[in-house]
Amino acid sequence: MKRKLLLIVAVLFVTLSNLKAQDVFNKGTIAVNASIGLSNYNYGYGSYGIGLPPISAAVDVGIVDGLIADRASVGVGGYAGLSSYSYKYYDYYKENMTRMCFGVRGTFHFQLTDNLDTYAGVMLGLYTYSYKYSYNPDYYDYYYDNIRNNHSDLAFSSFIGARWYMSKNFGFNAEIGYGFTYLSAGLTFKL
Repeated sequence: MKRKLLLIVAVLFVTLSNLKAQDVFNKGTIAVNASIGLSNYNYGYGSYGIGLPPISAAVDVGIVDGLIADRASVGVGGYAGLSSYSYKYYDYYKENMTRMCFGVRGTFHFQLTDNLDTYAGVMLGLYTYSYKYSYNPDYYDYYYDNIRNNHSDLAFSSFIGARWYMSKNFGFNAEIGYGFTYLSAGLTFKL
């Protein structure tokens, strides 16, 4: 029984090593993702506010290929994201927040089958926040200061994702991970 199992594993290894799937991401490939996602950032009032869900654009450029039986490659690129939130409590007060993210990403791609580009990666960058909280003085007996706060934080993200190509240059993408969003999906264009 052990010999049969060892033989099956050896045959699978040799077969997979000799297969070369259609290259969907290799050295010189430029892939652009345009996505919309779910934020991992709590805006405070949830469904009572309105806002722009996280939208993002990512560029991934292949710099190394031919790894792991010609099925794996490495890419680098950039990332930009934007989300905003607005909440108004009748005429008493309102608050607004805008959050942006800019970063540099590194990705490791492994192609499991034709037209499917699976990858994992990390990003390092910068978050910027702009927050404004204002009171309506007509509804308060004493004066409240309006609050305005702008600040930045270091951004780190880790993620896994996939691109499914419907044609040579167009497909769909999805990513899950920790960072600007925890889940995003959208369109991919290969240049």
